[in-house]
Amino acid sequence: GGVKVLITGPWQEASSSYSCLFDQITVPASLIQPGVLRCYCPAHDTGLVTLQVAVSNQIISNSVVFEYKARALPALPSSQHDWLSLDG
Repeated sequence: GGVKVLITGPWQEASSSYSCLFDQITVPASLIQPGVLRCYCPAHDTGLVTLQVAVSNQIISNSVVFEYKARALPALPSSQHDWLSLDG
């Protein structure tokens, strides 16, 4: 969760209250320029979910498939592993 998602479409009204639904979990969305919405996906298990756009709680888009993937954690150099370790 917390990853920025940009959605393109016919969104134009800056004064509208947009939101995105990830399998019925609603998160706020912002119109960052005509035709582009930005939202941040909620936490969810890996897998496929349905993504929809709503304005004032009314669905205004088709459903699309959104995939949650596990994040790969970057490998730390061995010196950083030692620095981060705790004894006792």
